[in-house]
Parts: sequence; C-alpha cells; structure tokens
Amino acid sequence: MRPVVDLIVPVHNRTEHLAETLDSVARQEGVAARALLVDDGSDQTDVEAAFASHPAVARFRRIAHRGVSAARNAGLEMVEGDLVGFLDADDVLEPGFCRSLAEALTSSGADLAYCDYDRFSEGPRGERRVRYRIGQGPQGSSPVHRIVRSNLQTGTYLLRSSLIERVGPFDETLRHGEDWEWLLRCAESSALWVHVPEELFHYRETDGSASSNFEEMYERPREILRAFLTKRNQPELWKIAEEYWVNQRRTAASRIRRHLLRGFRQGQPIPALARIARFLGRHPELWPYVFRRFPKR
Repeated sequence: MRPVVDLIVPVHNRTEHLAETLDSVARQEGVAARALLVDDGSDQTDVEAAFASHPAVARFRRIAHRGVSAARNAGLEMVEGDLVGFLDADDVLEPGFCRSLAEALTSSGADLAYCDYDRFSEGPRGERRVRYRIGQGPQGSSPVHRIVRSNLQTGTYLLRSSLIERVGPFDETLRHGEDWEWLLRCAESSALWVHVPEELFHYRETDGSASSNFEEMYERPREILRAFLTKRNQPELWKIAEEYWVNQRRTAASRIRRHLLRGFRQGQPIPALARIARFLGRHPELWPYVFRRFPKR
C-alpha cells in the first residue's frame, strides 16, 4: 500500500502561485499525496471557489485570520495520513520529493526526513536560484544537535504523524521563528532524523514573503535559540550553535543587500538605506558580512 502523505498548505490572499504549488503535489510519485488547504481568513479572493476542487486538495478549511501558525494548527487537526509536511502557497516540489523522503523514513526508522533545496526569485532580469545543501552534521547526529546547528526550511521535510502527537501545535503567539520553535520541540521528542542529499524542494522568494522582513527574520530566531540553549544549559550545544550564528549573519547580510537593490529599482534608495542603517545600528556584528561575498552553498 502506498503511504499517505498529508501536506498542509496555508494561504492568505496571495494565490498567484498556488495552482503551481498544488500541481506539484498532484505530480508526486509513489505515494498518495494530499493537500490540506487552509484559508487563513483571505478577504481579497475566494480561495474555496478557486482551489478547493483542485485534484490535489483532499480537504479544505477556512478559519478567521490569525496567522500562519494558526493555519498550520488547523491543518494538523485534519491530518489522517502517516506522514505530514508543510508547504507555503508558492512552494514547488519535485515529483520525487514525497517518495524519496518516505523511503528514507521507512529504511531508517527515523521520525523526520529532510532534503536539500533551492531558493529562487523571478524578476526583470530573469530567474535567480541559490542552491542549499543543509549542513546539519554527520548522519546519526542527534536531532537536537542537528536543529541547533541549522534550522530546516519549512517544506524540506516530512515527519511521522506520531511525532506530531507527542509535540503538539505551533505557538500561535510567534510571528517569526514559529517553525523553528516547533522543530526544536520535535527534536527533543525524536531519536533520529535522516538527511536525503537530493535537491527536491524549491522555495520561491517574493517581495511579500516572510524572508523579506530581514529584521524579524534575524532577531526572533536568535531569541528562540538562546531561550532553548539557556533552558538546556549544555556547553556542547552552545558550541554547536556557533555554526548557526555565522550562517545566520550571512543570510541576514544577503537579505539586506537584496532589500537595498529593491529600493534602488523602485526608486526609493533613501528609505531603504535608512531602514538598513537603523538595523545595523542595533546589530553592528553584521557590518563585516554586508559587504563581503560568500560562495554559494
């Protein structure tokens, strides 16, 4: 029997790429992949009329607008499959995504399997892609060691529904970093995670995506990780986290450069520079990274 994979897809108003996301769910090979579509109180489009009948959508639910964590929690309440994943409404999966991760979970007995990915954006100069191999240490590293070393991009992993039952819902009070806070709890409840070294997931970056908010995307996850490390009080974990601090500074610097370029393209360089200056004033540790180029990972 083919494994049933439930993929939770929250959406709020922006649906211009949702059909492509759902099409990529419908194309999954070797599994019964189903989209659980949650409309987080959209008020600019009728998501149910436009997408609830898509062949990939197994269940649809509309909730009052409360943010992505509430929408994911609503999706978790609809889960019936043995394996679960999360997608944003503009992500794209390779056809072998679910099959490869499901096979890795079966062969290893792990609680969670994740893959490599790329980030891509589409602009006037064409498409830009940056590929990422998720560096989480050697296979066999404990889940806690892995997730402290580097967060997993939402959409790159599948996990067993039995793990979700142990961990519970997302923290709906968090606006940014909610996915990592939840994965840190998953790691504490897991014995083994497994890495599939294939690029099977594509993350689309747009002006309205969460990653464009470089301030929150830098500050909130740092607070979450510090709270986690302080709670566990293990010097070994603080040492492992050094890799994360460096990678996060590099990522923040890349987002700052993109924000500045966007400001020039939109004819608003002064507001962009002012926003960056305020942020760097709070975080002078980023100055060496902003004007330094790093090799693509």
